[in-house]
Amino acid sequence: MPHSATQPLALNGRKRKEREEESHNPSPIDGIPTKKLRTTASPTLDEVASDDDRAPESQPEESESEDSLEDPYTPDENFYYEDGNIFVVVGDILFCVHKEKLGAQGGKLAYLNSPAKHPATTEIIYGLPLIRLSDLSVRSFRFLLAHIYGRITLSRTLPDCNDWLHWDAAVSLLKTSHALDLKNVRRAALKALECLFPSTLEPSPHHPIIAGLSLQRRGNFRRVFPIQALALFHDTGVDEMLPMAYYHAAQLSVVDIVNGVRDGDELIKLSDKDTLVVLGGREMLRTSRRRVTFFWISLIMADYGLQTASPECTQWRQSHGLYCYGFLRQVFIAYDISRYLEGPNALEILPRKACDILQAHLCKHCWEQVEGMIDYGLQTNRKRLAGYFGLNKKKRNNAKQG
Repeated sequence: MPHSATQPLALNGRKRKEREEESHNPSPIDGIPTKKLRTTASPTLDEVASDDDRAPESQPEESESEDSLEDPYTPDENFYYEDGNIFVVVGDILFCVHKEKLGAQGGKLAYLNSPAKHPATTEIIYGLPLIRLSDLSVRSFRFLLAHIYGRITLSRTLPDCNDWLHWDAAVSLLKTSHALDLKNVRRAALKALECLFPSTLEPSPHHPIIAGLSLQRRGNFRRVFPIQALALFHDTGVDEMLPMAYYHAAQLSVVDIVNGVRDGDELIKLSDKDTLVVLGGREMLRTSRRRVTFFWISLIMADYGLQTASPECTQWRQSHGLYCYGFLRQVFIAYDISRYLEGPNALEILPRKACDILQAHLCKHCWEQVEGMIDYGLQTNRKRLAGYFGLNKKKRNNAKQG
């Protein structure tokens, strides 16, 4: 067994003489005695978290059979503290941690800090209580402990203002917080995911840097994460992030939407229902990019002409030799040729550099009008985004049922 940073707890509190007497018969797991003192079987987490008063049950005598000499647990390499006061078994991995830290998370773990709710049937091994978390994977529990003990960062803003996100950790914590009703953990996970699914519906101009992925998974992340996110948010009831999750999914190719994408060895696919919703919303986004986000350029082409591009246009030739309208007409033709307005990215406006070019080639009045119209079109599309995927109708139906 790899040696952890802290020594195992198993010999704590035992007299030196007793340890020396047992030294001739070492444990199969280094540092942990082979004998166990058990009570009845450990209850499930729901049973443990209940308020029912239970009468103590008699403890069976310690077994000296050959089976009792075989330790079924493998101590975790990272979360096995010498001063821990509770054991947690997940799968066949044994964690020794601090029950106060677990109980402080609340939810289904709150009973750990409330002696009145501590059931008499809790299993005891090596002189400490033990609980079993059968609903979690070992990896999920390690992420939870890393968060509780402050040994992992979920997200941060880098010096260059780019966002940094540990995707796997945030996703794992959201699932765990939902399973165990851990409200503070849920808030932390959602705060981290905000950089990809902003509640303001304002996508970041820069894609977040995703940490914790292998090179193989990193290459496909942009195609995988929207599909994963939709399933995650449906399962955990995160309705406020669904519009942006659907929006990201609609940016995928039709092939990826229908057939799914491989994440390592796993094929990630949308549900049949979400496939239809995404395809329908994708077409509405394509239409709205031209008619809503970039409505301003079509409107100027229709309402103005020859020289002016706004009511207060100075009608001066700019440094490039064209009037404001003539320059915008060249931009409009270039958009048509390149099919720039045909994509489903209806929440993305011109990059900063393109706006700088427009400002430099238009008079002050025309630029102010264009800038205002760009912002209006973008805000309008943000308000309509949920409706493109039928989420407003769902909200109205839920309100009626409520």
